[in-house]
Amino acid sequence: MAVTQTQNLVLRFQCADGKLVSFTVPNPKEGLTQAQVTAAMNAIVAANIFDINGVAITAVAEAYITDLTKTDVVELL
Repeated sequence: MAVTQTQNLVLRFQCADGKLVSFTVPNPKEGLTQAQVTAAMNAIVAANIFDINGVAITAVAEAYITDLTKTDVVELL
């Protein structure tokens, strides 16, 4: 059985309509600090470059790292 482990950095933002939107960054740099992530997220908000179904991203909501371990039980040819 093959085992793979992956990490994702999930960035969550609030939109002008009050809904949340998430961006997932696979395999984030090791040792990221809260200050680095917050600065990057604030830069994304300030740049106003994302439009989610006609709605702007207006604020940072949260960020977290997920760890996933996948164990293949059945492997196909």
